[in-house]
Amino acid sequence: MLLWACASPAPPATPHAMTHAMPTFNGAAFEPPVDVQPLTFTRAEGGAFTTADMRGRTSLFFFGYTHCPDVCPFTLADLSQVHRRLGGEAERVDMYFVTLDPARDTPERMQTYLSNFAGITGLIGSDAELTDAEAAFKVVAERRDTGQGDYMVDHTAATYLVNAKAQIQLAYPYGTPPDEILEDVQRLLAAN
Repeated sequence: MLLWACASPAPPATPHAMTHAMPTFNGAAFEPPVDVQPLTFTRAEGGAFTTADMRGRTSLFFFGYTHCPDVCPFTLADLSQVHRRLGGEAERVDMYFVTLDPARDTPERMQTYLSNFAGITGLIGSDAELTDAEAAFKVVAERRDTGQGDYMVDHTAATYLVNAKAQIQLAYPYGTPPDEILEDVQRLLAAN
C-alpha cells in the first residue's frame, strides 16, 4: 500500500501482515485475516458506529479527508461505482469513509462532501478513536503544513475489505479498477 501526499506519492508503507493476493481474490490478502479490534466512531449523519456494526456484513473502508484534491475523491468515485453496480446486493454491503482530518471534517462538511458519492457513510472519530482505527488497519497518516495555516494529510491510500466476521481480509492499492473490487465483494456475498 502506498502513502500518498494527495498529489504525489511518497515511499511505500506496507503492512507486515499483507501478502500477495490469493488466486481467488483480486485484492492483497491478509493471511490470516485480521480481527478488527473494538472501534467507535460518530456517523456523519448522526448516530454511533461500533465494530459490532460490521458483523454479518461485508464492508469497505477508506481513510482520507475532504480537502484531499485527488486521491480521495477518485477513490470514493470508484467505490460509489461499485455500490451502483452491486444493484440489489448493495443492501448487504457497507462503505465507509473515515476522516483523517476531524478538525476540519465536521459532520456537516462530511455529509455535503459525501452527497457526491452514492452509498458511502462518513465516520468521524476523536484523536484517540482515530489512533485505534489507524492501528487496526495499519494506516499511516501525517499532517504536512503547506503554509499560511493550511495543511495536507499524507495518508495510506488503500481500500480495505472487511468480511462478515469483522476481519480485514483484503486491501486494494490506490487505482485498483472498480471491477476488481466488485468481483471480490460479489464472491464474498455469494459465500455468505
